[in-house]
Amino acid sequence: MGTVAAAAPPPVELTAAACQAIAEAVVAMQVERENSQRNATVVISGATHHEVSQLFKRVGLYRTLNLDPVPVDSLPYHFTPFDWAGRDEDEGLPDARDHIEVQLKNFGVRIGPGGYKIKDVGKNKTLLDVDDEKVGRIRGGTDVAVVPFMTADAGIHLVCSVLFELKTDANVQKYANGLKEFEPQAVTELLAARCLSQQPGVLVVLTDLVSGAILYKMGYNEADNVFHVAEQETSLDGMGVIVTEFLDRTAVPCATFQPNEAANNPRDIPCIAFKRTKLSHDVGLAWEHFEEMAEDTEPNSRERAQLVDQLFRAMEVPHKSSLVHHCMYG
Repeated sequence: MGTVAAAAPPPVELTAAACQAIAEAVVAMQVERENSQRNATVVISGATHHEVSQLFKRVGLYRTLNLDPVPVDSLPYHFTPFDWAGRDEDEGLPDARDHIEVQLKNFGVRIGPGGYKIKDVGKNKTLLDVDDEKVGRIRGGTDVAVVPFMTADAGIHLVCSVLFELKTDANVQKYANGLKEFEPQAVTELLAARCLSQQPGVLVVLTDLVSGAILYKMGYNEADNVFHVAEQETSLDGMGVIVTEFLDRTAVPCATFQPNEAANNPRDIPCIAFKRTKLSHDVGLAWEHFEEMAEDTEPNSRERAQLVDQLFRAMEVPHKSSLVHHCMYG
């Protein structure tokens, strides 16, 4: 004897009030989800592809195809590979920094007054910390930073233009995809550096200083107000050429540089547009960051002056404000 199917329940007619309540609940869930994603902390050294995807979606960044290779056949000099000698990244970092400086000098980078310095920043685990209502929280640092020669240690994050994320060749060889395994870390550094630095452009170099490099930079289409991240895989020689040209054509070797919107310089437009459209400019967060960093600087010092400059730019307060004396001297 066959079973009798249960009668379907009668359709439920929702009132206008019920529909409104459901809609509000859905919106509330979406807001809570977005807030949860925004408040999540992304640790640079352990960043995942999923976290990077969420960051890019939140900020409105796009990925582009690889850039064309750099011709290096006729170079009068070559970027000599580095010997890690069995050391890990932390152990070999001081010598790796020295090696990068020597090689970039050979490629024509001006090291010294009027030019740049190569800083070992591996021990500064908060160099690229970002707290922003739109971007979220990013925590971590990088290995080597190229900054204007007169930059104080407390102001490196404000004027960094090239960052080197270093991996030993032994570490890279563990993975079938080589350096690409560490791409989430590199592009998160790029985003954090773009949020913090006042330089016209930022370049992140992911390399083992042996097999080659992958370079990441942010592009900008002013007509559409669209930002994208471009990558370029290259040899060590190509890396030397790209970094040298970037410092020569894009970066500014001035420790107090900030983009000037009034001057309408095409060089400065991407940085200005990014900070205006992608960051929240939250005054409370800017002040909190200033107070944390000010603890490590002396009143009436160049380092304190750079922090005050950063604070006032975030708060959009004129430099002649009466707050200057309080911030400079405590």
